[in-house]
Amino acid sequence: MVNPKSIKLSPKELSRVLLPFKGKQQHRVIAGIHDNPGILTHEACGQLYCNNVPDIAQKTNVRLSKYGLKLFCVSPTNTNAITKSHHWYLSNVGELEFFDFGLSANDGADF
Repeated sequence: MVNPKSIKLSPKELSRVLLPFKGKQQHRVIAGIHDNPGILTHEACGQLYCNNVPDIAQKTNVRLSKYGLKLFCVSPTNTNAITKSHHWYLSNVGELEFFDFGLSANDGADF
């Protein structure tokens, strides 16, 4: 399953993105999701030797955002009792998605 938002980096680009990640587990998960777009959570845990893919995604997305990238998951379309895993992707962050356009306390005040 390939998501249209998933991105394929060249080996050189991927190496540059992975450079700031010191831990082997974060490095493995990012590279593994990049190489296997749509990998299920339970498959990633087994193949990439990690315990918690969502936790790694949460921790790494801050540094990945420097490169305009993020790890994200998509709920499966057909679930059963055995596998309720999500599909994982590495994608570009859209311009509007990257910035939080919330209102500040003084927005909309009439002076």
